[in-house]
Amino acid sequence: HLLHCLVIPRIPLAPGLAPAVAAGLLDINAK
Repeated sequence: HLLHCLVIPRIPLAPGLAPAVAAGLLDINAK
């Protein structure tokens, strides 16, 4: 969950990445 802790705080700074991050998390969860 290190990635989670590193990514979440950056979402407000880079809203454009939010959809990509969400898609990545969904992809990881799907596996």
